[in-house]
Amino acid sequence: MEAVILFSLLIVTIGLSIPIGITLGLSTGIAMWLTSDIPMVMLAQKSVTGLDSFPLLAIPFFILAGALMCNGGISRRLVNLAESLVGYITGGLAMVTVLACMFFAAISGSGPATVSAIGSFMIPSMKERKYDAGFAAAITAAAGTIGVIIPPSIPFVIYCIVAQCSIGDMFIAGIVPGVMIGVALMLVCYCTAKKRHYVSVTERPKL
Repeated sequence: MEAVILFSLLIVTIGLSIPIGITLGLSTGIAMWLTSDIPMVMLAQKSVTGLDSFPLLAIPFFILAGALMCNGGISRRLVNLAESLVGYITGGLAMVTVLACMFFAAISGSGPATVSAIGSFMIPSMKERKYDAGFAAAITAAAGTIGVIIPPSIPFVIYCIVAQCSIGDMFIAGIVPGVMIGVALMLVCYCTAKKRHYVSVTERPKL
């Protein structure tokens, strides 16, 4: 009975376009009030206790770092660095997108922030150089997911707080998989560029 009431309230509140955070809290509170003998004051106490965690401060500060990078021009400089490293290779602009997302993810810790910061000017740049719009959007979205894996990662912080495990160990464990995913995406970019005859961004650097 409790589950039926809870999910019914969730469906109704989501249908009314109420924000998800309010939806979850409101549905849970009403379901507890109707079906449980637990005092409602416990809901407030548990909510405050759950948020009273020092490691959770990492989340807003990661988001702040991403916002500062977007507005301070750092993301543009990261793209310039990535372009100097891989821009001369076939499909270099797509590879630049992946590499820049990896750099940005290593600072912001957020996948959506990475896509927003890098994709806002890399997708138009790829379209200008005759890259397929669908491919440009897909490679940017796929590269943005690396932000969840390469440390510092906001989901890693939340998971470690809930599971009571070491955040540092989790960050170390995410380095190699994140780099491997980035390299695999750049390999896909190279093969796709060869097939579709996409040009490189810059000339091969001279030693």
